[in-house]
Amino acid sequence: MCRLCESARKIIVKTQPEAYVTQNWQTFTEWKPGFPDLIAKWRRTIALLIIKTDLTDQDLVGQLIVAFMSTSILDIDDLMLLTVHNKHIGAQKILRTLFERIVT
Repeated sequence: MCRLCESARKIIVKTQPEAYVTQNWQTFTEWKPGFPDLIAKWRRTIALLIIKTDLTDQDLVGQLIVAFMSTSILDIDDLMLLTVHNKHIGAQKILRTLFERIVT
């Protein structure tokens, strides 16, 4: 195995257990008390953007953007549901999908 691959494997093995540390919802909200309010504000902002966006039939890009915003609200709900029930791996996957959709 090459030195670069070996050092990358050591980094992954070294950090992997830390990624799977269990943390319940109560501990998390004590650590980050503003998180639930932040998520609620995020959902409201997206909903307002969807409502305030004026689309025409010819605005295909705008329709696509609004569709992405609409599905991101559902992703946020799924993310919160998984997080509250300590399903961190699933929440990370939803968060990755949400991030990719927003950035793209």
